[in-house]
Amino acid sequence: APFGLYHLANHGTASLFDLMTEMVSQLGLDLPVLAASYRDFPFIGRKNTCTPLSSVKTAPLRPWQQAVSDYCALLRQDGGRADG
Repeated sequence: APFGLYHLANHGTASLFDLMTEMVSQLGLDLPVLAASYRDFPFIGRKNTCTPLSSVKTAPLRPWQQAVSDYCALLRQDGGRADG
């Protein structure tokens, strides 16, 4: 592979809302996930509201939902610790 910086990303795109909804579902939590806009929170400066990563020098990895599912399975195994 050519030398350089590689960004590896899972296949597909998701908003933070999509990610949190998927995690709550995968973890079997009975929690509401409410959509919010960055405008709902105080901020200084401009916000870049769409910053997806993409795999340019290599093929995308597996679908992001599958990666979230595997991560949540690790959380369940480890009693909620994300650091292993």
